[in-house]
Amino acid sequence: MSKPRTALLAVVTSLMFFLSVSAVALAQPDYRFTPDSSGELKLAPKEASAVEVLDAFSKRAQVRLGQLAIKGDATSSREELIAFAKVKAAELGADFVVISPASGEMTQHSHVPAGGVGGFGMQRHRSTHVLSTSQMLWTHIGVFAKATLGLEYLDPILTAARPVVKNFRASSKAPDAGMLLGDEIVAVNGISVVDDIAGYRKWILGIEAGQIAHVSLKREGAALQIDVPLVANQ
Repeated sequence: MSKPRTALLAVVTSLMFFLSVSAVALAQPDYRFTPDSSGELKLAPKEASAVEVLDAFSKRAQVRLGQLAIKGDATSSREELIAFAKVKAAELGADFVVISPASGEMTQHSHVPAGGVGGFGMQRHRSTHVLSTSQMLWTHIGVFAKATLGLEYLDPILTAARPVVKNFRASSKAPDAGMLLGDEIVAVNGISVVDDIAGYRKWILGIEAGQIAHVSLKREGAALQIDVPLVANQ
């Protein structure tokens, strides 16, 4: 083979490889992360294999980090998008990904005038054209706490976003410490659970089972203070 042909073959081979790499890169899904309204937490990355995939939020104590939206193309499978979501969630330090039921195929349309013009110069009808079709995965990501007070709360819509105790988990030490159903949690270790959500989230992520939480309560208008041993978040 002559030198010019050899050189040309090398150029063509390199170009084909570049195009194949570019195609793979273009096939990567797009994504957007929207942090929780109380601010983004900077956490150490984790292994993607350790990220749990859930269909609904767990009752385990948790801190929600934000929303992660993944956009693939028309050929992307749900499994591929979930695997990509796990990687991105792990990079943000998340323990879990909750898949929204709104996930699925998304089609973009364009609406253009078609047909003749009717009275008053108005178009008689419009035609619709499909611009693109893509697969969307809408998720919430978050972190599980290592420990918890072992409480379940009433729906925040019913309590104006105030944490009011609805139930105790089986392992909770709160009833033995004097807490009652209907008590409102005001602060923990001096941190307001309503006015300092960012500080409260950081406290949740730093606690360990066996530690004592100094809980400020409101019961029928009266302010109370009790000490509650924390339990493992299971």
